[in-house]
Amino acid sequence: MSSRRICSDWLQRTQGTAPQEADRRELIGEWCYRPPGGETFTDVVVRVGHFIHDLGRAAPGRRVLVVAHDG
Repeated sequence: MSSRRICSDWLQRTQGTAPQEADRRELIGEWCYRPPGGETFTDVVVRVGHFIHDLGRAAPGRRVLVVAHDG
């Protein structure tokens, strides 16, 4: 799922209920925007990068199944 789709879905839901947040997201940009109580896409990239690094050290050369959720 692309970041553009995620942001687009969120933006459509908030335009009616929180137009100032939708405007702020447009101003800041999707990679640097931090929704209230959330994290930026750059935060997610760093967090996932640390996870992958730690996983590689914990299970070197092994196959690993990672299950995640959307949203």
